[in-house]
Amino acid sequence: QSNAAGLWTQLQRDLPTAFARAFDMATIHGKNMAGSTGPFQDDLAMTSKSVALGTTAQNMGGIWGDFVEGLDQ
Repeated sequence: QSNAAGLWTQLQRDLPTAFARAFDMATIHGKNMAGSTGPFQDDLAMTSKSVALGTTAQNMGGIWGDFVEGLDQ
């Protein structure tokens, strides 16, 4: 079996990551890897229920406080 210049080995390593990145970009941001409109009608970034992590003061719970705020929405 031929593995010219290790290309098959490289594909085996890189292809799962490429698929994962493309799927994440489409489902989270609604875009393809080139930045154009993605394949799905809706995406996670369209939600009105979001919180920014790292905005709650440490003495008020820090990031955990941000998570709790997100659960309350």
